[in-house]
Amino acid sequence: MLDVSKSQEKDGVAQAITKTAESPLILATKSGCTEIVDEILKTYPQAVEYVDSKGRNILHVAIKYRQMQIFDIVKKMGMPMRRLKRKVTHQGNSILHMVGVKHQDNEIADMRSPALLLQENLLLFERVKKVCSADYFEIINEDGKTAEELFTKANATLGSETKEINTTKNLSKYQQEEAYPQCYQQQKIVNRKKGDIVILITTKETKS
Repeated sequence: MLDVSKSQEKDGVAQAITKTAESPLILATKSGCTEIVDEILKTYPQAVEYVDSKGRNILHVAIKYRQMQIFDIVKKMGMPMRRLKRKVTHQGNSILHMVGVKHQDNEIADMRSPALLLQENLLLFERVKKVCSADYFEIINEDGKTAEELFTKANATLGSETKEINTTKNLSKYQQEEAYPQCYQQQKIVNRKKGDIVILITTKETKS
């Protein structure tokens, strides 16, 4: 089962830094400063236990801000990864929930097509899911949503925009697959696996 209680550190120093609202590690994670994060964790391994004022550890922050190189750094640490991935935020969000919690500034600045963004989000969900056990899908946050429900809601607009673009262009099914080959491939993957996100990349087949 996931550990939803406050972590109690044996090391007094670790207890103190866990209460810090904003640490250099969290700031570096948000900014994607991989080298700084790596250096901090090599010099002060206990810093990986930092938790911000919202109850988010380095994994929650890395996923929200799409800094997956930092996620991989923690993943390679072994035991800390196994412990930290089970934590939930003060809002009850697991690391899988965080895929559906996006940084608004990044969304505004991102001018890529809805289909590409949607594909990227689906791949990220699958990536984080690989380190999660089955009980992560049962975790409900304080808004009453599971990780899948939060993801679906967060990406509903992208799904609609993708459909509208395909309809407007009046592409045949063959042309759609040529335009978005990776998206179609991802759709087939999620449809084959039980419990995956089966939404969003469905496009109407038009007769050519």
